[in-house]
Amino acid sequence: MAQARSLTRDQDLLSRGGRIRTLYQHTLRHAPSLLARCEQLRGDAEARSLDEVTDRLIVVDSAIADRLGMNVRTARVHIAKLAATLGSESRTQLGYLIGRSGILDQEQDQEPSRER
Repeated sequence: MAQARSLTRDQDLLSRGGRIRTLYQHTLRHAPSLLARCEQLRGDAEARSLDEVTDRLIVVDSAIADRLGMNVRTARVHIAKLAATLGSESRTQLGYLIGRSGILDQEQDQEPSRER
């Protein structure tokens, strides 16, 4: 069930023009379930294997500027300022620091109620 949901989610992303780059442990290179998944996805998706891979890392990019309704350069400037403020040296670290900082919780608390 979870695999079917993740396949649907990933295909939806690819259908919207997104890209998926996945790193698997080298021991999974010939796993039937992994091969079947790769064959089912249509779009800009790549899978590679390494001897050592972190448990899980998801990077979402490109949809940020569109979602915020701004130019890509402007979005990059805002991301750079946020990284400097939080002391991040990479986007991965920035994501971790944002989650840890509580900024996302503050944003949800400040959203106006949609009830009328």
